[in-house]
Amino acid sequence: MSDQQLTKDEFHLYVLELCGFGVKVGISKNPQRRFATLKKHARDHGTPVGRIFVTHPHVEARANERLLIALGFFFSSRRRHTRLDGVTG
Repeated sequence: MSDQQLTKDEFHLYVLELCGFGVKVGISKNPQRRFATLKKHARDHGTPVGRIFVTHPHVEARANERLLIALGFFFSSRRRHTRLDGVTG
């Protein structure tokens, strides 16, 4: 996934499901490392991790992240949280 050289403007866009809470959307140069951190934090809070989606690296990742957040269905590392009742793993 991230074994290739990325330009300074390329990121992976990811969506991580947090069962019983909602989903997290973000961007990362190294999504595998980011997922490891997020999974640890979820485990520490007793929240199971569900499905994971990650794109190929692309220069529009930051804009796409903002678009998804603006839709109001996701929360990001920028501390915009939305609880989605009924989301299950």
